[in-house]
Amino acid sequence: MGVKYEKAVSESLTYDIKALELANSGQRSPPEDRFTHVQGKKGVLFRETYLNPHDHQGLIVAYTYLHQAKEEYGDFITNLAYTIGDENIEAIKGYHLYEEIDTHQVIFSILDVASISLAPIGADIIPDALGLVYALANGKRTEAGMYAVSVAAIGITQYGVAFVKSNNRFTLVAKFSNQGELVGYELKKADQVISSSNEKPLVSSFADNLKDAKKDFKDGLDIDFGSNTTFNIRDDVQSQFGGTIITKIDSTKDIVNQTEDAIGVLRLLDGVEADKLDSFLKSLNKTNLTDGQRLALLEKVKALNGDASFFVNDFADNVNELKLFAENDGLFNSWKVLNEVGETDLGSRIDDIEFVDNYIKKTFKTQTEVTSDILRSEGFDAWKMVKAKAKLVDNLNLGSFVKNIGDYEVYEKGEVFYRAISKSNYDDLEANNRLLGTGECTTSPNQSFSEDYNGYLMKFKLKLGTINDLIDIGITDGSILVKQQFGDLPTNQDIGGNWNQTRARFKKEGTQVNIALGKGTALQIFNDNLLEFELIQINPKNYD
Repeated sequence: MGVKYEKAVSESLTYDIKALELANSGQRSPPEDRFTHVQGKKGVLFRETYLNPHDHQGLIVAYTYLHQAKEEYGDFITNLAYTIGDENIEAIKGYHLYEEIDTHQVIFSILDVASISLAPIGADIIPDALGLVYALANGKRTEAGMYAVSVAAIGITQYGVAFVKSNNRFTLVAKFSNQGELVGYELKKADQVISSSNEKPLVSSFADNLKDAKKDFKDGLDIDFGSNTTFNIRDDVQSQFGGTIITKIDSTKDIVNQTEDAIGVLRLLDGVEADKLDSFLKSLNKTNLTDGQRLALLEKVKALNGDASFFVNDFADNVNELKLFAENDGLFNSWKVLNEVGETDLGSRIDDIEFVDNYIKKTFKTQTEVTSDILRSEGFDAWKMVKAKAKLVDNLNLGSFVKNIGDYEVYEKGEVFYRAISKSNYDDLEANNRLLGTGECTTSPNQSFSEDYNGYLMKFKLKLGTINDLIDIGITDGSILVKQQFGDLPTNQDIGGNWNQTRARFKKEGTQVNIALGKGTALQIFNDNLLEFELIQINPKNYD
């Protein structure tokens, strides 16, 4: 069998070469190389390299018709014999319809495979087809090869159909409309394959289970993709199609030629409408981002996983917004929050996305926490209205340093206090812009002192004069340091006790003097004079 097959292949190659010479006569360019057969993973593969597309735009890849299982092509019988191991089938010399080989026909067949990536069906072959898209878009030379058996042929004939239907295997079928347009792909049991103008088996597996069959499809489409060849899509070729497949591949070009990693990005865009993906990639190409920035943005889209399709749909036509996402990674998390809470038309709502991003950065909250907060509110608009009124800021706007009163710092635009508070107190502060009084409600003139306390470490900006207002109602703990920094103050005993409700207490702690606000008058002054507050950090334990 082996000798007979080798001889048949040799004869077939001879006819192939002659056919190519004839096909390349006249206006066609001569082939750069001839195809050879090599041992593949599960059988014989045919590898072809006909033309360098950048130099020759005539005949591009003759694979479709040279190895198509047409009745006129005798190698079909040879391949079938080899596959089923029938040594009694004599090799039949191949015939090539070389006069039928034209750009339109050849490219259409290759695009059938490439378009799998842009019309996903959830099969494992999608990323492999993207390998072909990558090669196409790059204009690299790829050796296009598939299993040289009957069931691997595009446009399989009655012989192949009969063979496929006679066994319990799996087949990838291309589905066409009545107008001949490719509408999608489907995995079918081999015995379900029919012969019609609307359904063509592309690649079939001899596996007896779906998992192995998918692996076969993956292996079949993986053969030499991206390693050496194919063609650059020319304007005149596009005009022959005028269809969506060409457009999609062409618009993908500038993205995928940056790196093969982009293939991993695009394979996750399963739910993206074809036109939206097309527009998204075109918009990305219109930005003035560097290749690295574009790739980084695509990788962020990939990280959205199941939400990637929604993102593409939102920003398909928004070039300027895409630039913002490339410059600020946090916007992806903010977009995801709004998407998860059911907000729509986010492509035109960059202000809302940035609002959520700023809020996340100010509060150190996770995406999940913010999502939960919004869902507990009466919708995003209500949540935003409350948060917009909050005096919470990224950084206090203080101006230049002016002086110290004690160890408390006074700036051009306000005076600074520090305090660590519990989570529940923080939530109340954020919602109501007022500090709750707990215990003595002690404040510190510096951050380091408050870092020793667990909870939310806050930095407050108060109106100028606040410290003096507190001195006016202050009492001392009797320490010399208080007198040195703030003058003569009465003691709690001097006022008859109960300072917590009517006074501010100045007390020495370590080497500094802190001001305790209590729960009455001093706290009221503090809250009335509160201009802004900043969350510095969340200390190890969040206590309530």
